[in-house]
Amino acid sequence: MERGTAGRRPGAPGAGGRPGHTGQTGAHRAVRPAPGGGGGRAPGATPTGDTSQLRRADTPSGGGGGGTRVGPAGSGSLGGMGLGAKFVLFIALTVALSSSLLVVGGYYAVAKEMDLEIDEAGVRLTKVAAAQAWPLIKRHMLAEEKDPFQVIKENLDREARLINPENKQAFEQSDNEVRKMLTAIHESSMNPFALIGNEKMELGAPEIINIIVLLPNGRDSIALMRTESVSLGNSTARSKFGDVEIQEGIYSGGAGTYRARYFKKPVLDENGIERGTVQVYLKAAKIDSAKSNILSAMMLPLFLAVAIGAGIGFYLSTIVTKPLKSLISDIQIVSQGDLEHETKPKSTDEVGYLARTFNLMTKSLSAAHAAELETKALEHELNIAVDIQSNLLPKRIPKIPKFEIGAYYRPSKEVGGDYYDFIQIDQNHLGVIVADVSGKGIPGSMVMTMARSLIRMEAERNLSTADTLIKTNRILARDIRRGMFVTCLYALIDVQKNTMLVSSAGHNPMVVYRKATNKYELVNPNGIALGFDKGPIFERTIKEQSIPYGPGDRFVLYTDGVVEAMDGKNVEFGDERFYKMVQTLADRDSNVFINTIVKALDDHKGDAPQHDDITLVTVRVLA
Repeated sequence: MERGTAGRRPGAPGAGGRPGHTGQTGAHRAVRPAPGGGGGRAPGATPTGDTSQLRRADTPSGGGGGGTRVGPAGSGSLGGMGLGAKFVLFIALTVALSSSLLVVGGYYAVAKEMDLEIDEAGVRLTKVAAAQAWPLIKRHMLAEEKDPFQVIKENLDREARLINPENKQAFEQSDNEVRKMLTAIHESSMNPFALIGNEKMELGAPEIINIIVLLPNGRDSIALMRTESVSLGNSTARSKFGDVEIQEGIYSGGAGTYRARYFKKPVLDENGIERGTVQVYLKAAKIDSAKSNILSAMMLPLFLAVAIGAGIGFYLSTIVTKPLKSLISDIQIVSQGDLEHETKPKSTDEVGYLARTFNLMTKSLSAAHAAELETKALEHELNIAVDIQSNLLPKRIPKIPKFEIGAYYRPSKEVGGDYYDFIQIDQNHLGVIVADVSGKGIPGSMVMTMARSLIRMEAERNLSTADTLIKTNRILARDIRRGMFVTCLYALIDVQKNTMLVSSAGHNPMVVYRKATNKYELVNPNGIALGFDKGPIFERTIKEQSIPYGPGDRFVLYTDGVVEAMDGKNVEFGDERFYKMVQTLADRDSNVFINTIVKALDDHKGDAPQHDDITLVTVRVLA
């Protein structure tokens, strides 16, 4: 009766229902299956309110097939490592990485400064050595049997005689400087490098491996600190300061093998002419030792920082994991079925908020479980209602000679408000009734059940369709809820007189197809719905009409769910379209007739929900 009611579950002819073939006509009916599919309770299973049943397979959980048990804190659910250990490891690694970067950066910065310092000191030493090497080279250039001081003096005297008188002053100044230098050489035991290695040079003698003066011929040399020559393995160029070239390599000597620096600078005479080369070899052992000491000193703060970081991580992990472990323990208790258990928040931070949210979730879960039990109870009752309603519908189609009868029923919900029935009055009279209650679901099915019982009771030995409906209304109108009513069309077939007596209580017209004219007509006597009025108005309004029938004629009784079936755009199937189909299919077998119409309704509906119950009854007069 209701139109435009959304959310009803659509059905398909014969799908999920209980189709029953009755007699030779092949007529059938379909009833909505029990709700819930395979997951519903079997009839007779009484749901209980025991929350401990959560531990069974029907426990509500996040996934199908039972809930997942929560493991203890620090178990395999944390990937094999507890949250506290992860905190400690993560913070310790973070501190170690950052401290390592600082140590490495600081170490290389200090090492670079130390290398630069030794390079600068070596360059200064090399320059001093180069400045004092020329007199030594000059001495070796003179005859070895003469005293170098005397040789130089003779040369100076000879040059003085040859020099121009006007340049005598400049000559005397130069001669005085040379004499001072030679005097210094003589006083230092003829070794011009005896002063090298003092504190001013920032290099003590033990750091100097050797100082070598290469003579002008490029082949001979003088080793001033060691008798043997010096060579470096794996020598590589480092840098160059002016005309001082610096290299580094491995020195192997009597004291062992260690890194060494090599400084080389050309020796120039008074006129700037290159007269040889001075080569200075310095140890790098102290630099390496200092670097090692610096690195060792830096490692201690590194290890200390890692230890402090691990301690901080452990402390933080304790703060976080202790309430979490307590919460996990509470979750285990709840997962075992104690939905009344609550956890106690111990902080106001995120963990405390999580604990309070968990308590709210537990309360919601308890309410949901109670609602689920109540829903299962309702489903159980609904299953019983479905069984009752299906048992109220005719279990078989009556077999009457010269007649072919078929019926179809499909509710829009689990239980519906439509009703059809066949009432055998006597051997010559068969009552056919189709009714529709204004309401769906359980309320409609209850009113339908009451109406069926009253109609069957009043139709017994009563050959008047109008009188049957009048007596039914007198009782139903007193007991039906205000606002509800029942429309019905009651036809009484007289098999001897070939007539049919019809009364309508505000129902859809009966479609009568006439074989003789190949046309259809609508039969709808006057009348109002059952339950609208308690007597006077209904009794004055109800009429009955007698119509004849002949071979090949067909009578079709239906509810408004047939013609008002809507598609996704709320377009109805329509009365005229239905009447035309009755006319076109009138000669077909009743089973084919009904199936074809139902298929047309489903094709029209498509994926849209079924808005109303569908009931269709047809009687065909055989030739």
